[in-house]
Amino acid sequence: MNRRDFLHSISGVAAALNSPSPAGWAAEKRSAAREIMTVRGRIRGRDMGVTLTHEHALASFQTYEERMRRQEPYDRDEVVDVILPLLARIRSLGCRTFIDATAVGLGRDPLLLLRLAERSGLNILTATGNYAAADYKFLPPYVYSDSPEALAKRWVLEWTHGIEGTDVRPGFIKLGFNGGALSSAEQTLIRAAVIAHRETGMTIGAHTGPAIAAFEQLKILESARIHRLPGYGSMRRTNATRRSTREPRGSARGSPLMAYRPSQ
Repeated sequence: MNRRDFLHSISGVAAALNSPSPAGWAAEKRSAAREIMTVRGRIRGRDMGVTLTHEHALASFQTYEERMRRQEPYDRDEVVDVILPLLARIRSLGCRTFIDATAVGLGRDPLLLLRLAERSGLNILTATGNYAAADYKFLPPYVYSDSPEALAKRWVLEWTHGIEGTDVRPGFIKLGFNGGALSSAEQTLIRAAVIAHRETGMTIGAHTGPAIAAFEQLKILESARIHRLPGYGSMRRTNATRRSTREPRGSARGSPLMAYRPSQ
């Protein structure tokens, strides 16, 4: 699925990115007035408008070990100066929502995104979750030792209390996989996503890699009765397998983003 197809299907994405309120998450399943969690707080799903569904305002490719030794500094003011005119341009062209899919461990900066949202007027979403793709280089050690329940608790705490001491809350769960049969750590990721999704309503977005990993994830999600949003992650096996051998459509080095609607 290419980016234009994503834009045409944005009404479905708006419905899928439902975020129930903290006081009674499981009980609050709204059909008429679904809400989206942006870095500035809730908006109605129907107010998302034209949406860029997989973008990166800032990314860092330091490995986890490199970052722990010495995190490369950057000037947040400089980043704002560079990125803000680009956001102003897309807003002038009709874009209203920018989904920042920068994963945990790859430079996610909630305060930067908050400043960009406030100054651009765009609705900006950030993510929780963890990223095992690229041979686990960006994955923190706790993912290997946590149970799915313990890992999900970390993500849910960002939803309930904010990210890294801020008031910014995630709007979806971002995962990354390597493409082969799911490893133990990758199984922990997808099973934790099921738990966190059920507790918060956050949509699961998965950078899947080639088709083998994609179908193993689908099996786990569907066995948990987590339903795919039509048009996302729902290609036939033969098409997906064939597609994985050439330049992918929709996301770098992998199958298209899979989006899942909240469980009913």
